[in-house]
Amino acid sequence: MRLSEIRNELIQRDILFDENCDRTELKALLQQTLDAEKNSELLPPNQNSISLPNPSIQYTNVVEEQYPLPKGWTIKGKQKFGKKGGAHISKEVADLLKGYFHAGNANSSQRYQPEDMLRALNEKADNNELDRAQIPKLETIRNWISRYSIAIKRETAEKMLTSLNNNSEK
Repeated sequence: MRLSEIRNELIQRDILFDENCDRTELKALLQQTLDAEKNSELLPPNQNSISLPNPSIQYTNVVEEQYPLPKGWTIKGKQKFGKKGGAHISKEVADLLKGYFHAGNANSSQRYQPEDMLRALNEKADNNELDRAQIPKLETIRNWISRYSIAIKRETAEKMLTSLNNNSEK
């Protein structure tokens, strides 16, 4: 909660507080008040004295009530950020895609577009050379091409730098 929201809540509950208090102090004051209210609700109606709360009762705080999180959300295995997933391309299909990719590099008139690669893979499946379940979607092929292209460019650049360094040392 914002500082202004906490102050407004304290004013609505007729709780006196120092204007110079910071957010954490005001939040603690509001939390104590809410806990006391919750404890008074738990007391029998004819009991006028206030006793210490039963330690076996679980009390939730305002933040947990306003922003509930599912149990186990902090477990590392349930975290979703930073995970890469998606379709896995089998080695056999990856080798075929590499062949189509390099055929286009060797001769630009034989360049395969992603649609052409998918068509060629489907033809292989029609001829029973490839299992149809192994054929990736068109979008997966596009993503594979972009990743593979970057890897090939990086590898080529590293080879050029290595050969330049070897030539300059002689």
